[in-house]
Amino acid sequence: IREVEASAAEASGKRTQAERLSTRLLTRQIWLEQSLAQIGMMLRSGVPVITAINVVAGIVPKHLAMALRHIGGKIKGGKSFTQSVKDELPFLGDVVLGLMQAGEANGSLDQMCLYAADLMRRKREVTNNIIQAMVYPSIVLMMTVGVVVLLLNTTIPRLLKFITARSGKLPALTQSLVDVSHFMRDNGAVLT
Repeated sequence: IREVEASAAEASGKRTQAERLSTRLLTRQIWLEQSLAQIGMMLRSGVPVITAINVVAGIVPKHLAMALRHIGGKIKGGKSFTQSVKDELPFLGDVVLGLMQAGEANGSLDQMCLYAADLMRRKREVTNNIIQAMVYPSIVLMMTVGVVVLLLNTTIPRLLKFITARSGKLPALTQSLVDVSHFMRDNGAVLT
């Protein structure tokens, strides 16, 4: 038994940590989901792993395509599918990599790729829903803070002049509001 010669992609050199980081930063989650789903569908229809990876590498953005070609090169070189993916796309996470490893071990890699893609899709949708649910309250909170700061810095001092001109002493609650207004006006820059 001898190790198969590495492919041209791997022979040209290993990817650096910076290249892997750029792949992580520039690759959208949906591209990873679609790539896994497409690889899973091709494996299900009987396409060999390396061919499936190369086909998907031909239709995805450049950074992900480079990672996929390196995965194919490592598989040609004798590494397992899971180990190759873990080396090139470690940011997929332990769950996805565990699913691939289990699928590779029991011969259902196609099902596990499809399942992992579906899991990633559901996670992305939940994250997007949470973000969308938090946008409106965040905007309302920022506007509320802005209105309070505007009132404390502009409106209260003007009202204070009017009230003190009519009566000498202010009620306790009004006086505390005036004190907060003076504090915000005097120390607002330090607090922000």
